[in-house]
Amino acid sequence: MIQYGHMELSFIRHHRKELIAFSVGILLAALALLMPNMHRALDRLDQLGYAGMFLTGIMYGSGLTSGLAIIIFADAPSHLNPILVGLIGGLGSALYDLLIFQITRQQSEHGWLASVLQKIRHRHPIPNWIEMLTGFAILVSPLPDELAAGLFGLGKSRARKFFAYSFASNTIGVLIINGVF
Repeated sequence: MIQYGHMELSFIRHHRKELIAFSVGILLAALALLMPNMHRALDRLDQLGYAGMFLTGIMYGSGLTSGLAIIIFADAPSHLNPILVGLIGGLGSALYDLLIFQITRQQSEHGWLASVLQKIRHRHPIPNWIEMLTGFAILVSPLPDELAAGLFGLGKSRARKFFAYSFASNTIGVLIINGVF
């Protein structure tokens, strides 16, 4: 039990920046709902049509701006086809996730992270299917996609397979937010 508590605190210390960014994103989303001027700024993104939905999809993939993206998708203009909004938003988010995946992959193969990962994997071998299942669960959850992209990037997953998972899960998420499901 003490070891578990220590691991939990270590996780919080190690991911402090990501947790702060996610919290700030939630705060920005709440302010967007409460402040008329900020809400008007988000409406301008709506006015870009499908290009705005693509940019909103990129925002949806980031922990900092996912709350704002949810507001935009939930209030998507009625003249836009909701299925296309889901597909285009999912594409934007999946491309953002793929960028994080590639950066993590490069760092895990060539950077300082490679030696750390090799030590961890040697001491605590985790089957590849568990990494993939955990990553997919993160992708479909409200947790920041950067966590899943990083996990897939650190694992042995191929970029195409990750992109397919990310696109499918983000598209489903946008369609749910947009009220299609």
